[in-house]
Amino acid sequence: MKKILTLLLLATLFVACGDDDEKPEPEPQPTYIDNKLIEGEWYWIQATDSVVYTFENNNASRKTIEKYILVQISSYDYGVYKLTDEYIYYPERGDWKSKYYLKEDSLWIYNGDTPVKYIRVK
Repeated sequence: MKKILTLLLLATLFVACGDDDEKPEPEPQPTYIDNKLIEGEWYWIQATDSVVYTFENNNASRKTIEKYILVQISSYDYGVYKLTDEYIYYPERGDWKSKYYLKEDSLWIYNGDTPVKYIRVK
């Protein structure tokens, strides 16, 4: 009887100790599209303030904020950018991304949940 009880206890331990080392599925990699879709300078102007996004053909990008009739107050080099159909990725900034969409000659870049309309200048 002791042997049967011991065997049942051992069998229970083996059944209870299943393989819990399930590997998580890798995140799907984004599909990149042609960066030239947004190449150029894009302006947002409101009253005396403006913001300019510059996307260069060598994949460099910059954001410039100007106030009071085009006096530059700050400029941020975002570096290399990559496009998907939904996001602008900035890999040099820790894979930071901005949601966007294009409509005719307007580039809408989201500021949080709010899209801001930029007009292509060149």
